[in-house]
Amino acid sequence: MDKLQKLQQKTVSVEEYKHKMELYMTRASIRESKPTTIVRFLSGLNLEIRDSDESQVKEVFIKEGRGNSPSHLKFFLLVFSKLKEDIK
Repeated sequence: MDKLQKLQQKTVSVEEYKHKMELYMTRASIRESKPTTIVRFLSGLNLEIRDSDESQVKEVFIKEGRGNSPSHLKFFLLVFSKLKEDIK
């Protein structure tokens, strides 16, 4: 659980970071809502990725099948916007 809480992308690719996060969540038997997982994922991303264009992030989100529910996508965009505000 401690590794999961401290997980940051740092020098690995987004895909590697995502894989590590999923692995740590499985090992710790974490079951949480998709919006909570999205927040966890975004909080560990490198700033330059979090600071990227929202439309690019939205496209990736949908392509990876995370945009199946309009409410999840809406929540994701809300969180993404909030993180960008906090960074500035």
